[in-house]
Amino acid sequence: PSTQPIGPELMAVINNLISLMKRTTDPQQLEELDQQRIAFSDKAARLIDGVLDTTTTQYQEAVEGLQQTSETILKAIRGLEAVKEVILQAARAAELVGKVAAMA
Repeated sequence: PSTQPIGPELMAVINNLISLMKRTTDPQQLEELDQQRIAFSDKAARLIDGVLDTTTTQYQEAVEGLQQTSETILKAIRGLEAVKEVILQAARAAELVGKVAAMA
């Protein structure tokens, strides 16, 4: 199980999404990436004020989801992964983070 703090992972995903957005030319994909960025930012705001139980399965799954999303984004930036996959992966991670934020 992961013991990584969720905050730095969440910020990495947001920063990586912004980097990918700078390289994305498709307007529809750009809009979807921006929606994901906003969703993660909203969840980050809730997490900042909350007290989290870092031993829960939901917390660990959220951190792992964020780590996988960052890896997928970095692959997309390098041209090794489709932006569409980033959008799907980010949506899954946002759902996991949302569960943790709801517990805060």
